[in-house]
Formats: sequence, C-alpha cells, structure tokens
Amino acid sequence: MILQHEAWNFEIDLEGINTIVVENPKLFRTILNDLNAQTSGWEGGFSLYEDLKEKSIKKEIILIQSPYIASINERKIIGKLHEEIKNDILSGEFEKFRQLESEILKFADEMTFNNSIELEIGNSIEIVDLLKIAGVKFREEIGNVDIIDKMAQYAIIMQQFINPTAQSYTNIKGMFMEDEWEDFIKELRINRVNLLLFENHHTYGEKEGEKIYTIDMDYCEIY
Repeated sequence: MILQHEAWNFEIDLEGINTIVVENPKLFRTILNDLNAQTSGWEGGFSLYEDLKEKSIKKEIILIQSPYIASINERKIIGKLHEEIKNDILSGEFEKFRQLESEILKFADEMTFNNSIELEIGNSIEIVDLLKIAGVKFREEIGNVDIIDKMAQYAIIMQQFINPTAQSYTNIKGMFMEDEWEDFIKELRINRVNLLLFENHHTYGEKEGEKIYTIDMDYCEIY
C-alpha cells in the first residue's frame, strides 16, 4: 500500500521499515495530529492507496501511542486470541467442550435449586465466555523488563493476531543504541511487521530494510 500526505511530494510504500524525519516542529505537529485523527476514523491530510483504490487508514494502520505501557493482553488482541482458540475447539475438541458445558450447567442448576428467588439458567455456554472466565491470556512478564524487548513482543503479537498493514510509532529511535535498533528491526522484519515511524530529528543513518525520508526545517525533502 502507498501512503501520501498533502504536506509532502513523495510516496511511501508501507512494506518494510519506513522512518519519516520531520525537523520543522509545526509540520511535525500537523502530521501527528492527522495521524492520530485518521487512525481514529476522522479526516486528515493522509491518503492511503492500493492499486489506485483508496483504503481506510483506520483499518490498515495502528498507531501505538504509548509503547511503554502497551500490553499484549489488551482487549482487541485477547479477543482475537479467544476467537482462534474457539476455532481450534470447534474443529478438534468440540465433543470435550460439550461434556464440560453440560457439567457446568448441571452444577449451576444444583447450586441455584434451593434459592428462594426464581432464577433461570441458560441452556448453552459460549466458548469465548468460558475462556474469559478462565482468564485465558498471554503470559506477560512484569517487573524490570527491558522496554525494547516488550515493544518487540507487542509488535509481533499485534501482527500475528490483528495483522495491520503497518504499525506506527513516534519518536522511539532515541531509546535505542545503534546496534539495538538494527537487531530490533531485523526481528520485526523476520516476523513480517511493517513499521511507520515519525521522528523529529535524526539519530543514525539507514539500516538494512529501512528507508528514511527527511523534511528539513525549510520544508525541503531529502530521500
């Protein structure tokens, strides 16, 4: 897919690692405002195309606004995980689930039989509801975990379960040593994660698999 913005003249192929350095603060602010608005479904200066057909930025690009606190167990990812497990159960373990469902309903009926209030119990249990009750989620390290490792894990799981065309971050390269950045984007490329990065200053030059576009203080484009 090809991304454009009304403030620049170049096109960005979202495949791979794309870094857009915008040195002019006012333009940088405008671009971030548009990115935030359009990934939320509002209008802005970005346009996204595939084979000359306009695509929804909200559906194709995910903006990770707080990578330091982003959790692999956020609702949209867990929802996809539960759906995948549900499909596995339906295709291979459905009879075992039906037996469990029967036991749970029987237990609920027994526990409420003597209640003085008239109650009603359903005749079925949704697989996803059972997974929620069981607290099925990803194992997530807590405590003193390197933020870079956490970001890589999040990006890879996000790609596996949500599968956006690109994941977008702002001003993250400054937290990486140069060799760490190389290792980080190599791991993401192996896992088919496309990154769309917006930075307000240069850190280091292009690495393998990365394309850097620069708009300087005077709005001159370098790429």
